[in-house]
Amino acid sequence: MVVAVLCAALGTAAADRHQVTGASFEAAANWEAQDAPDHSTLVYKQGTTFGIFVVYTPHPGALAASFDADWKQSTVNTPTKTVPRPTARKLGARNLLEGIADTTTDGSNVTVSVSLLEIDGQVVDTLVYTQNRAMLKTLQPDIDKMLASIRVAAPAAAPAPVAVPAPVATGAARVLTTITLKDLAGAWSTHDQAVTTYVNSSSGAYAGTQTSATQDFYDIKADGTYAHRFQGLANGHVVRESSKGTVTLANDAIVFTDSDGQVRRFHFLEFAIDADGTSHWKMLDAQYPINSANIGLYAEKWVRVVAKK
Repeated sequence: MVVAVLCAALGTAAADRHQVTGASFEAAANWEAQDAPDHSTLVYKQGTTFGIFVVYTPHPGALAASFDADWKQSTVNTPTKTVPRPTARKLGARNLLEGIADTTTDGSNVTVSVSLLEIDGQVVDTLVYTQNRAMLKTLQPDIDKMLASIRVAAPAAAPAPVAVPAPVATGAARVLTTITLKDLAGAWSTHDQAVTTYVNSSSGAYAGTQTSATQDFYDIKADGTYAHRFQGLANGHVVRESSKGTVTLANDAIVFTDSDGQVRRFHFLEFAIDADGTSHWKMLDAQYPINSANIGLYAEKWVRVVAKK
């Protein structure tokens, strides 16, 4: 079962409080957690069943106006064909807007649920992945408990303007056939994650689950310099690395050169910008010839999401 969300096998005690930038919440019992500044991921595994719950940093806005954009951002690594029509309900005294959709990732079926919770003039997005809607219903009491426990801090003062222009909504989708370093400026991310369930070939009995995941973040400036952060998980072991370097555009490749001399070359495949400013950059490691099989297996899909206002 492959799921495009970073998972971690770190222990979480009942009523254990976790934090993301601007918010905190309590994990339900039997959910294992990994915290990062911009999101917190919790994993539930019992036998062959699983659930993944992600809490993101809050942002200002209104539920109805935010839902389509927030759904798209939350599911960017496992996109659905359409954005579902959201339903509204009360969770205690709070307003909640949520949608559910079924999709397929790497041949595995998953159910995706995105909930937007309105708290003190801010919106907190949460994401759930699980095997099917029946499992989602089973996990809903735990999910509601964690949603109800979310607390937000007062919004921080707006940061000073930066020299690199942020992507902006254009009003129309477009595809770039050529790119410049200016087009690449901004914060990019790419992910590759998997939750694999093993079954004994003789008895058919459950034989364990392995979780692996990687996340790369690139902050690229208009002059081609970049800062890179990596975090990965394999068999419960977490690895974090960081580096700096320069990206250059050659006639036949996009070249990333780290300050330690490590070089990665990519074929340019596609650069698309959605109407809301979200950018999608697809590349193929230059060690692979460009063909449909290699693109399907090895292409990297990077995303730069327009900043929320």
